Amino acid sequence: MFWIILLAWLYVILMVAVTSNSVIQGILLFGGVGILPAWLALWFFGIPIRRRARLLRERQEANAAMPDNPQSGQPDQ
Repeated sequence: MFWIILLAWLYVILMVAVTSNSVIQGILLFGGVGILPAWLALWFFGIPIRRRARLLRERQEANAAMPDNPQSGQPDQ
């Protein structure tokens, strides 16, 4: 759902930029009102995903450093 809203926002801003008075104004409008907020939204919404990936990677590294079966003292076969 988020991707649809983001693409719709960029489409609307692109159409507004196309109807601007000059090419430079259109480029600045699309960059400042379209790309910059879209990038910030992707960055903010990506923070939990990056955090989960980091925790998963740390958990996998911790599990790799532990012995296979600490209760029996012998590795599983």
